[in-house]
Amino acid sequence: MNLPSYVYSIILFAFLIFIFLMFMMIFVRKKRFTEPKKPFNPEVALKLYQALGGSNIKSLSLEHQRLKVTVGSLKQIHREKLKETQFPAAVKGKEITLFVRYYPEDMYRYLEEKTKEI
Repeated sequence: MNLPSYVYSIILFAFLIFIFLMFMMIFVRKKRFTEPKKPFNPEVALKLYQALGGSNIKSLSLEHQRLKVTVGSLKQIHREKLKETQFPAAVKGKEITLFVRYYPEDMYRYLEEKTKEI
């Protein structure tokens, strides 16, 4: 069977598109999980609670790996203790955003329980 040359080009082009789409589906579906390298440590959570001034915490929220803490007064925050926790922090007004890489949900639950006790 003798086909025109453009048919072979179309078949080759369709095959290349098929291969490209298969690779895209594989890479898009591949989920990247960040496994904690170390377990949740309540001592670090307690240090963070103390660094934020304990009763100074007004509200908490968790957005992905960012813990947003609204405090009553920035003067009650212990900067040295906050540095010891080694969480990168950003301050905007009375809101402190902490990047908690490995165990953000556990840290959020711990701080939420501690603030409810008061």
